[in-house]
Amino acid sequence: QAQRGLRQGHRYLEEKKYAQALQEMKRAASADPKNSAAHMLLGVAQYWNGMVDESIASYREALRLQSDSAQAYLLLGISYAWKGDAPASEAAFRRAIELDPARADAQMNLGSIRETRNDVSEALERYRTTLRLIIEANGLRLAQVEPLISFEALDQATQGYQDETGQLTEVLLRLVAVQLALASTPQELAAASQGLAIVRRIIAEHGGNID
Repeated sequence: QAQRGLRQGHRYLEEKKYAQALQEMKRAASADPKNSAAHMLLGVAQYWNGMVDESIASYREALRLQSDSAQAYLLLGISYAWKGDAPASEAAFRRAIELDPARADAQMNLGSIRETRNDVSEALERYRTTLRLIIEANGLRLAQVEPLISFEALDQATQGYQDETGQLTEVLLRLVAVQLALASTPQELAAASQGLAIVRRIIAEHGGNID
């Protein structure tokens, strides 16, 4: 019963039928209260229904049942970020990375939090890590990700890559923004500006739009 409800609820989430997903996840969590995944997915449904405080409670229950869930910590961090609680959000993202350092989404979210807290140096480090993880996960070839990245090399590495999730697009934009913020010489500013032009072309090739 609970597993069937989870499967149906997950389908509703994928179809963005959030009200139906919420009802299914409530039933699944009630039918199997010791199922960490049921509480975690209930939290997702609650989040998309605007019930952010309730989603936090559900994620915390999921973590009480399974304390090593990087996914639950990631989702918890997202809910805290929505509420504007940067310290709690950062702590959750850092724990997700401790549990699963290869999670590009956790690295990028932590970078975003550090950027909002004016730590652009760590933000850049996290965005570079995110980019490296995306490259590795998709079999792309890029020799190295320098502090001021060679966007020309990235342009070549991403030829033919389909950015279906939009994750590459987002991290590239964040990288350019941070590099522009860090530019302290005319040469660095020119390099970052050139990077922005290349990023625009990369995104356009993948069907995106940043205007």
